Amino acid sequence: MSQTQIDRLFIKTTKENTIGELTKPADIGADVNAGDQNRRTALMWACLSGRLEIVKILIQRKANVNAKDFFQSNTPLMVASSGNHVEIARLLLQNGAKVNIREGVGGWTALMMAAHGGCPEIVKLLIAEGADVNLTDLGDRYGRLHCFNVDC
Repeated sequence: MSQTQIDRLFIKTTKENTIGELTKPADIGADVNAGDQNRRTALMWACLSGRLEIVKILIQRKANVNAKDFFQSNTPLMVASSGNHVEIARLLLQNGAKVNIREGVGGWTALMMAAHGGCPEIVKLLIAEGADVNLTDLGDRYGRLHCFNVDC
């Protein structure tokens, strides 16, 4: 099996299978930070689907918590924040996720995504972790906190 095939199997296993299945590709040398055709890593897929236990395993295996995908330059924290996965967002932050990184299309941050998606617990968490509430999108039109009323 080539390295590319092993890495693809690792991402596929993360997206589709149980925790036990996750270790098999890793045991044969899969790169925990490899991405799919859109550079979405196994960690991004686990964050998207809210799979906290898999996120823990990937972080233990040194997954890059600040990796960016190709399509919009989203990070695992952005994915978790927009999906309202509070415990995953907290774990990413505890392991070095940068809170004010902007995605590449509109310049949104994890905070903007959480506010826009109506995720008050994540909004509060991100603010507590230093998210800049004064940032605006790349067009400098407006910030995203106006989309959501959160009692912080």
